[in-house]
Amino acid sequence: MPNSRPEPDWDRLDCEPWEQLPKEAGKSFAAFAAYRNLDPTARSLRSLAQQLDMSLTNIGQLSARWWWQERCRRWDIHLDRIARHELEEARRETAKFHADLSRQTLQKVAQRLLGDEANGIEAIDLNKMSASELIRWLEVGTKVERTSRGEPDQKVELSGPEGGPIEVEAEPDPQVSQALTSLLEAARAQPEEEPAKKPAKKPVKKKAPAKKKTAAKKPVKKAAAKK
Repeated sequence: MPNSRPEPDWDRLDCEPWEQLPKEAGKSFAAFAAYRNLDPTARSLRSLAQQLDMSLTNIGQLSARWWWQERCRRWDIHLDRIARHELEEARRETAKFHADLSRQTLQKVAQRLLGDEANGIEAIDLNKMSASELIRWLEVGTKVERTSRGEPDQKVELSGPEGGPIEVEAEPDPQVSQALTSLLEAARAQPEEEPAKKPAKKPVKKKAPAKKKTAAKKPVKKAAAKK
């Protein structure tokens, strides 16, 4: 049944559209609240009439009189906005946790590279490391440093507010930068390693094909002529 009353200006109400409206009776609002709280994919006046043991006609009249469809539409938008906000916050917290963890890990690596006299940790002698080992350390260190600053080492598809990127505040660690600089300088000073030569293959001697043995022919006995 169409509603002859003009729809209220929802933005100027003293309450939210999904709350009890002025002059809306308690029983009418209870019916609306039951309808509002139904799963949006299964929300229908008929299912509500069965749930409340009311006639479909009465439910239809209440729905039209108190603008249930528009109020539920605004309610669904409100819930979706809350869910997206919570998801963005969870993603931001996860990204920050990973950045902090990466920074702490790299600080431990830098402590081992540079040494820490206060904690009795000797620095690694970079001169005893091969060029390939130094380059490998440098690659891993650079990757972890990017992660510690909140920069992804690979393409990710996480969205922040209004589809923008998730922002994580992180500052580069001076100790980490010093360790990476030391690795880079040591790698540049190392002579390039010559690739190991493969041992020459010994020529394989081909065996001469074995001669086939011919079976000896047995002598044929001639039959004696009859007299």
